[in-house]
Amino acid sequence: MVAYIESKVDDGDEDEEDTEFSNPFQNNVRKVQAIRGLRMALFGIPVVVEYLQRKKMGVEDVFHVKAVHSLAVVLLELPAGYISDRFGRKPAIIASCACGVLYWTAMGAGNTKRHFQAAQLLLGMSDSLFSGTDAAVLYESLEKCGNKGRALHGESQAVFIAQATETMASILGGYVASHVSLRSAMWLTCLPYTLALAIGLTLLETSGFRDHSHQQYNMWHSMLQSAFSLAQIVKKDLVNLNLGPEVLAGVLLGTTTYTAVWLFQPLWKRAGLPLGIYGWAWAGLNFSVATTALTAPILQRTLRTRQALIFLGVWGGICYLFLGTLRNQVALVLAGCALYWVRGGGGPIVTNAINRQATPTHRASLLSARSMLTQAVFLLWTPAIGYVSSTMGLTWACVMTGVVLSMGASTMLASFTLLYPQVTKNGHENFDDRDGSGVIEVN
Repeated sequence: MVAYIESKVDDGDEDEEDTEFSNPFQNNVRKVQAIRGLRMALFGIPVVVEYLQRKKMGVEDVFHVKAVHSLAVVLLELPAGYISDRFGRKPAIIASCACGVLYWTAMGAGNTKRHFQAAQLLLGMSDSLFSGTDAAVLYESLEKCGNKGRALHGESQAVFIAQATETMASILGGYVASHVSLRSAMWLTCLPYTLALAIGLTLLETSGFRDHSHQQYNMWHSMLQSAFSLAQIVKKDLVNLNLGPEVLAGVLLGTTTYTAVWLFQPLWKRAGLPLGIYGWAWAGLNFSVATTALTAPILQRTLRTRQALIFLGVWGGICYLFLGTLRNQVALVLAGCALYWVRGGGGPIVTNAINRQATPTHRASLLSARSMLTQAVFLLWTPAIGYVSSTMGLTWACVMTGVVLSMGASTMLASFTLLYPQVTKNGHENFDDRDGSGVIEVN
């Protein structure tokens, strides 16, 4: 057993404290958190469904548009993870931010369903390149600073900063949409993405990438090898019941909250919420994610990874039932805030579990694979949820999402825990950190 214990700095250990702050990779942590925050300054997102509906698109059409984004992510996630692992984290982040600028420009200029579907391809490229890479940079930077044991804290803090930024941006975006125009809110989002691009140019590379230009590489052959290796790793985890169940539950819970993003605004419209309040309501949702992200270490320390995800799955299912039945405007927004504990608390826990199990050469690929699976499930889910929303109503769409996805994740994890209790216990020793002070690995 190899134990990595986070070093505690005493008041008298001035040399260690100076070393920590003089480490150049410490700035990487702050830069990644800033980039995440700027990418989440989504001025247009609180009103994007309303914007699309004013282009004569129904709720089902909105899900069709988002399905293109999911398809793009499914096709590009693995190549993007390969690019990040092979060519470096920094180029991937720079390219991601550049695609984001182009996406929001295209959204503001679009007028038809085909235009918006084409724009989703740019967003798919942006998300694929950024997904996993940001978490890998954060983890590897902390590792180089000797603070790997604080990876979950760093991840939850990054989520807090990102969601707090979206909270403030939502208020401003709602104001711009109601007092200027919906299109202006789309174009305004280009500004923070441009700033994120500028910060990305100053990042230090963390992956240990070296210039291989003097060697001959077959990119597609190497990527197929990476895909095969990734498939073997995932298969091994599923067979051994170590990490696979948690990742699959994270995928289902991620799809649960991602579906909610596109249901909130139609639910608000049904309840008669004024457009000028959309920004404030969206800010409340993201403030909920920001604050609940700080509970991730507490949940893992108190319940352990698997039990925490089971709890969050049941919580999400109950919240969806309230979302589908409530008509009061305030209660509806509060139910959405409660639902987002699943996103704020569950996301960092699953990400931290992957970071601890993965090797540096496959970390970004594994994190990308999780995102790819989430988008694949959403892609399969969109025809059903879109059809139910347009034919049976939003209430049944919420009930179906809560029961099938959120409670389905809890049921799956609980079944694994009951059927394989001893294997579950052994698997948790690999990546659970009950006191939050370090990482324990079993060889």
